[in-house]
Amino acid sequence: EKIPETIPQKKAMLKRHHIALWDVLESCTIVGASDTSIEDAVPNKIAALVARSKVTRIFCTGATAHKLYQKYCAADVGIDAVKLPSTSPANCAISLERLVDAYRDILV
Repeated sequence: EKIPETIPQKKAMLKRHHIALWDVLESCTIVGASDTSIEDAVPNKIAALVARSKVTRIFCTGATAHKLYQKYCAADVGIDAVKLPSTSPANCAISLERLVDAYRDILV
């Protein structure tokens, strides 16, 4: 499948593969893009979204998103999240090949 480039193409690809994207936090105080500076976290109401859907698996992109999901959402949702490597350009610790391999878990 061709890699989508535009936002409409990306949305169509996600819909075609039954993938939903949702932020763990509705809001927070953060300095720049530094996850370590997150304060005043307000979680999204993910449990309500999952209850109205056919969601069976949840994946978090990055350690911070996973930690926040497990802390604020997992108990209410009833589904533990799978932690995937961050896709942030700041994540230089993992090669593109390893990143692609890690994300193959979504297809199972």
